[in-house]
Amino acid sequence: MKLDKKGQPIEPIMKQTRDYAENRPDKVRDSKWAGIEKPYIKYPSRKRTMHGSVEAAYFYTRPQELGDGNYANLGVFRGFSTSCFAWGLDKIKGKGKVYGVDLFNFITPEELRKNFKDCSIEQYLEICKGYTHEWPERLKDVRFKFIFIDADHHYETCKQDFELWSPLLEEGGQIAFHDTDISCVDRVIKELGSEWEQVDHYFSTKSFKRIK
Repeated sequence: MKLDKKGQPIEPIMKQTRDYAENRPDKVRDSKWAGIEKPYIKYPSRKRTMHGSVEAAYFYTRPQELGDGNYANLGVFRGFSTSCFAWGLDKIKGKGKVYGVDLFNFITPEELRKNFKDCSIEQYLEICKGYTHEWPERLKDVRFKFIFIDADHHYETCKQDFELWSPLLEEGGQIAFHDTDISCVDRVIKELGSEWEQVDHYFSTKSFKRIK
C-alpha cells in the first residue's frame, strides 16, 4: 500500500462518509463524568483537540480502571488524547508508558515533549515518529493494556492498524477506534469477528476486548 506524507492511501478503495447519528450514543450523557477531576484541561493545546469532554474523561479513566501497563495512541495530532492517558497513569502512579505514534505533521516531537514536561507528566511519554504500520515490528516485545486507533481513517489503513497492533494487546487488554461514525472505520469494526466484544461506546469512540 502506498501512502502519502499524511499517511493516507494514495489510491483508497472506498470513500469516507460520515453518519452523525452514529455519534450520539446515550452514554454521552452519563453523569459519572461530571464529578471527576480533570487535570488534562491544563494541556496547552487542549482547545485545538479533536476530542470532546466525554472522550477526554474516558481516556483519563482508562488507566484508572485497567491499571498498570503500556498505552498506545496511534495518531497523536497535538497530543491531547495522549496526555489524557498519561494523566490517568499519573493518577494511579502507574508503571507504564504512553506510546504516541504519529508522523508529527501538527506538532513536533520537541513541542510535544515540552508540553508534557510543562504538565509534569513527561515520564510517561514515549514518542514514536513514523507511519503507524512501521512500529509494531519495532515494539514486538512490548505489550499494551489499551490501544487507541486514531491515525488515518481510510478503510485499508485503519484495518492495517488493527491487524498489526491487536496482537500486541496483553491478555485482558482493550483496543479502541475513534471516528467510528466514518464509513471506513465502521466497516473495519463490522469485520472484527465474533472473537471481539464491544465494551464501551462514548461519543465517536468504541472499545473492544478479545473474548476468544
